[in-house]
Amino acid sequence: MNNKSQQSKYKPTVKDMFTLPYTGYSTINPSGTRVAYLRGIIDLKENSFGAYCHIYDCDKKLDFQLTKDAYASNIRWIDDDTLVIIKYSPKEGNRQIFLYDNLVGDGLQLTNHSSSINNFEIFQEGFIFLTFEPAMNKKIGNFAHVEEEEGSSKLYYLNTKLAKKNISLRSNFFEEEKEDLPKPYFELTQLFDESFHIDSFVVSPKEDSIYLNCRKKPDLHFQDTKFHYRIELDAQKVLDRFEGYRKSGQDVQDYSFLGEVKKLALPRDANILAVSPDGDKILLKHKGRDYKDQTQGDLWILNIAENEDNLDDETTISDALFCLTHKLDQEPAEVQWTKTGIYLSYWNESICELARFQENGDFEVLDLQDLSIKYFFDFNDKGEFCFSAYSANKLDEIYLAKKTDTNLKFEQLTNFTDQHSSWDFGTVESIKWKSKDGEEIEGILRKPSDFDPSKKYPLLFIIHGGPAASSPLTLLEGSETIYKPSIQMSNKGVIILSPNYRGSTGKGQRFRELNFDNLGVGDLWDIESGIDYLVEQGFIDETRIGCMGSSQGGYISAFVGMHSSRFKAVSVGSCAASWYTYYITSDVRDSILLAGEPFSKEREASIKKTAPIAGIETANTPMLLQHGANDQRTGIANANELFRALKHKGVPVEFIKFNDAGHDYGTPRNYYALMLQNYRWFSHYLLDEELDLFKDDF
Repeated sequence: MNNKSQQSKYKPTVKDMFTLPYTGYSTINPSGTRVAYLRGIIDLKENSFGAYCHIYDCDKKLDFQLTKDAYASNIRWIDDDTLVIIKYSPKEGNRQIFLYDNLVGDGLQLTNHSSSINNFEIFQEGFIFLTFEPAMNKKIGNFAHVEEEEGSSKLYYLNTKLAKKNISLRSNFFEEEKEDLPKPYFELTQLFDESFHIDSFVVSPKEDSIYLNCRKKPDLHFQDTKFHYRIELDAQKVLDRFEGYRKSGQDVQDYSFLGEVKKLALPRDANILAVSPDGDKILLKHKGRDYKDQTQGDLWILNIAENEDNLDDETTISDALFCLTHKLDQEPAEVQWTKTGIYLSYWNESICELARFQENGDFEVLDLQDLSIKYFFDFNDKGEFCFSAYSANKLDEIYLAKKTDTNLKFEQLTNFTDQHSSWDFGTVESIKWKSKDGEEIEGILRKPSDFDPSKKYPLLFIIHGGPAASSPLTLLEGSETIYKPSIQMSNKGVIILSPNYRGSTGKGQRFRELNFDNLGVGDLWDIESGIDYLVEQGFIDETRIGCMGSSQGGYISAFVGMHSSRFKAVSVGSCAASWYTYYITSDVRDSILLAGEPFSKEREASIKKTAPIAGIETANTPMLLQHGANDQRTGIANANELFRALKHKGVPVEFIKFNDAGHDYGTPRNYYALMLQNYRWFSHYLLDEELDLFKDDF
């Protein structure tokens, strides 16, 4: 396409970005004839995020919207024609399970629970589902016992047939029984004498057992001190037992008949992710080397059947674990174990790939034809699969893949890219350069569609969070629709560079730990060397360079703004200002990538050289601070610290506090304000426009 036709394209506003649809989870039915997927929307007027469930009929090549309201999640096929969904129930004012027989109607609401259903899985003629319920009724005040609150998870089984029968005769089977009807549900967590937090659960394909990933307290600080259970369950026998109690008028005194519980002596950081199709093995993610934040996780197989008598023996279990990913030096992302193999997505630099593993660790990378997985994928037992993906010239779309004699045949099921073909998104490409210490750094470069290499352009760095994450090679990343004004700045003639700096995923273990004890400093090497590389290409105006990011990206933006003189302005979201402040305010305080104990002398030198606030004496870069008042990850004291220091020194600084936000910004209107403020900030400092952070965008 020539420059003239590119220039005639529509240049979307900040507000336009919030009208873009996006894909969520997708799932293929057993015969491969239908794909159900979530189509996400952002509603600025209602100030809500939502998702509709759509069905694509592969034979008829027809797409239709199943749910009327945009509140769908956790979609699962029972059979080729029956779907189960979690969606919002106006009656309960929370999320409940709905059944769609023959994919018609509004769905039959199967649960009327007082708490929202978090997620569910199909199990023995019904479902296992998880809720998080209040641990105690605090009648004397609204308070929390910091890091001492007990977990409040409840795990239930629900029989679909009995639930449908009850629903036809009573409005709410979670209320006290008023009819002579069998009880359709029971609570599995009554098996335990104590409360705890269930992070997640996995059901065996044999539908005879459930595996639990638990921790004692819900605080994220305890996320790497897990314990694990297996519950063996015959749901029908349990329901019959409850029916016997009901008919006899007896109260249940002992709940041990609910199932047989076995505690598994797995590593403390382990997450059970899947069970083999025959039910004999489990697949778990675990850091085999150590428990440090910079260490990649691996996938491990444990043969449960062969170690049945020693599941509570830590030494036996440790020796029995087999590292499935010992030939893959990348962090596993999503995983699914089917009859045709173990499928795993992972980042390879800025592309998320999909591979099929054999149980001995051998694997083949599937050829996705330049597409990058957006995490979500789902296989049926025939080896057919659906997935969401994007590329350098495609928006986020849903695809279906089927095997041929020689390769995979792909069908694109959605057409968001075509629907927005008149919009100007510029161009994106992957580039590489050498950092100060010779390390190769990769990043995503976005250019205006009318780019002219003979001109000089302002440069804006947009830094991803993490640091264990990656900026993807895609025409449009999700955060560019709600937070990063990449498209708007590019369409005004600004070059955008999103570096996958040291510590990012996609380049193996060695690269992941390059920023250990060198935070900020090494990041600045990567960013300033990126400036040098682009300046050598001849199209960058060195006097107009900006940097923005949130979380780890906010920390890096604050660091470069405080320690470098090469930036015209920076924007800092949800940042850490100093490691003392971070440690005392963060719910993941032990994640600091520095050697030594938090307040030890060993850390003094590292803290001084790696904290943004340590550069206050020479700081002169204008800074926009954006922070949630209720941020538990990087407490708002961090933003206060930078604001007061810069204000006192006379450096231009603006501080926007989002009163109802946490570490993320929660609502579409908050994100709209956030994105608009960044757009106005850099339009002023990089393009000399008048600064009005609160000017709307039409």
